[in-house]
Amino acid sequence: MARFIAAAHRLRPWLPHPLALCLAELRFQYSWRRPGGKAHYENQMELLIGQTSRATEVTALARRAARLHFRLIELRWHPRRASRQQLVHSDRLTRRDTSRGAVISFMHHGQYFGIFPAIAHLDVSMAVVVMSDMLAPDAAPTHRQQIKLITRGGAEIIGATGEGALRRMIKILRGGGVLAIASDLPGRTEVTFLGRRRLGSYGAARLAALTDSVVYPVTSHRDRRGRVSMAAEPPLDSRDFADPKDLLQAMMHAHEPAILAWPESFESVLDRWGNPTT
Repeated sequence: MARFIAAAHRLRPWLPHPLALCLAELRFQYSWRRPGGKAHYENQMELLIGQTSRATEVTALARRAARLHFRLIELRWHPRRASRQQLVHSDRLTRRDTSRGAVISFMHHGQYFGIFPAIAHLDVSMAVVVMSDMLAPDAAPTHRQQIKLITRGGAEIIGATGEGALRRMIKILRGGGVLAIASDLPGRTEVTFLGRRRLGSYGAARLAALTDSVVYPVTSHRDRRGRVSMAAEPPLDSRDFADPKDLLQAMMHAHEPAILAWPESFESVLDRWGNPTT
């Protein structure tokens, strides 16, 4: 099975979508049945929603999370399907005050990789901050494909730790530009998210405060028919927060309803936040 899956990986760009779904199902079955496979996904769901009203659903959601994880990976190789999403309340972005910077706050949830081409379709120029290892010559194939999705529509890519990266981010925002940054990366700033204390990244909130920018949380959703969409949530003005840490907490709260409604589509929970030691 492992050899078959490895061989299929090399054919991904040419696989029709129905066959890609079959590959995803095979990968799910293989992963789930491996020693520790089921426990791995149960741990992810426990960490994400174990302190919420959906805590009793951890076991059931773990299996759905595992299957969806592999489907979403394969979806990245089908750009048209990945970016075929409605952006609800898009006017919050198109009618914004362009004299001030805009920070797009997103999480690795749902078909988040469709956010970037969807915003590009609004004729909104944007730069996206990514982990620098995604740009390395030896980056994993899934990372390289994700970069292709992000740049579909012309988005600029900035490696988070690249030379001059911070200066470039500040210049974009102070010039009234749009900068997208994930809000679920590990860091050293304590926040509360879905009832649990976590250590999150302070970067997006700090940048917004430093450049007098407005934060626009963008969330992922799925309706009862399985149709996927995104929503531009009400903006968070950095001027309304005396401390950027309070802005960061408000950003976390803005994402909570969407995550709680569709927790099984959250990507790699164990790689996200850190845990406070006290």
